[in-house]
Amino acid sequence: MNRLLKTTPILMVALFMSCTNNKTPDNESVNEKTDSIKTEEIEGWTSILDRDNLKIEANSNIKDTMIQSVKVKFEPYIWFEDFPANTFDTITKAPLDFSTNHDAKYYITAIKNGYKEGNSVFGGHYELIMWGCGYPCAHGVIVDRRTGRMVHLPMSQTGYEFRDYSLMLIVNPTDEEGFYDLMDEYVDTPRIYVFDEVKKEFKMLETKGR
Repeated sequence: MNRLLKTTPILMVALFMSCTNNKTPDNESVNEKTDSIKTEEIEGWTSILDRDNLKIEANSNIKDTMIQSVKVKFEPYIWFEDFPANTFDTITKAPLDFSTNHDAKYYITAIKNGYKEGNSVFGGHYELIMWGCGYPCAHGVIVDRRTGRMVHLPMSQTGYEFRDYSLMLIVNPTDEEGFYDLMDEYVDTPRIYVFDEVKKEFKMLETKGR
């Protein structure tokens, strides 16, 4: 018993010396290491699938199941050529008639500037004018260049795609490669509308393709 009591203080000193020789890194070193890991994680998005109609990106630094984006090719069963314009006139530019659209008075400046400066012909003889309304949000009108009458476009998050020879309109168009992101919670998928020149309204068509 006496022998054990005599050796205990020596063990305590040895343990103390061992702890002091293995100091914890200072806060600056810890922060640098943490920042390095965060940067590596943020920049770690890699493609795990790249096909003609589907692209998937994930963060392989953490695990492959952490998906960043799932991009799908937009492949509709109809296209602009299926809805040709009835008339074509890019020369006439009648004065704006704000009495034909009650809500247009809230966007007088945007419409006047767009009509004066723009040359975005839609459907043969309409001027398409678009403006931002926050993020993500885009809105606009088409103006009949022959009469000055105007009709509001469907609401959009990213804008519109159209042709001067067609009455078809794509709301929330794809990227340059024809893809849209299924995981973007702020943006709806692309939608197809056709302008009814008799009723003066846009009608959304049923989606049968991607």
